[in-house]
Amino acid sequence: MLNSLINFAPNDFIIRISPDVDEQGDWTGDIQIGMLTTDDNTMKDQDFAHIKVLTDMLIAAIPLIEDDADIRRKLFNLVDELEFEDSTEQEPLVASRDGNVVKVNF
Repeated sequence: MLNSLINFAPNDFIIRISPDVDEQGDWTGDIQIGMLTTDDNTMKDQDFAHIKVLTDMLIAAIPLIEDDADIRRKLFNLVDELEFEDSTEQEPLVASRDGNVVKVNF
């Protein structure tokens, strides 16, 4: 089990998403989400506060995505259009969509 973060710099803000799993190791559909940073952060207080608000807004987007189909669709389309330069893995294909349930084909 990995207990440390790789390449975690003092000024980084990390959004941590932990999926809830049942006794069989299957994802329940729930997640725990939070933000991590260090006491060694060297940013000025005002800059730190701005980045923290941005991080909190990104975290708050999750319930918004759950509640607002239009926002969910816009974000999904944006993510679908993005290309990650350093990605060497084959991206999954969307097999079907039913409301907010998306089935992918790996």
